[in-house]
Amino acid sequence: MKQKLLRKVLSAALSVLMLTGTGLALPAVIESGTITVSAAKNENYEYDIIDGTITIKKYFGNDTIVKIPAEINGKTVTAIYDSAFSKC
Repeated sequence: MKQKLLRKVLSAALSVLMLTGTGLALPAVIESGTITVSAAKNENYEYDIIDGTITIKKYFGNDTIVKIPAEINGKTVTAIYDSAFSKC
């Protein structure tokens, strides 16, 4: 029961971060160790690593056509935040 509540709270917090586009690094671990979240950056993207997969947060390039990579640093790209390209 406690773990279920903790997952709901973490899910709500992550939803708020995604909706607001907040660039906070949020290292979080559920007690069981099943969900982990961290933030990272390379020359083209800022991204979150969520349970071993990548969600792109921000694009830094100037290209008018962008090919989203299938992987970044060996981790699969599975999502893109709505605001990732908002300041391009």
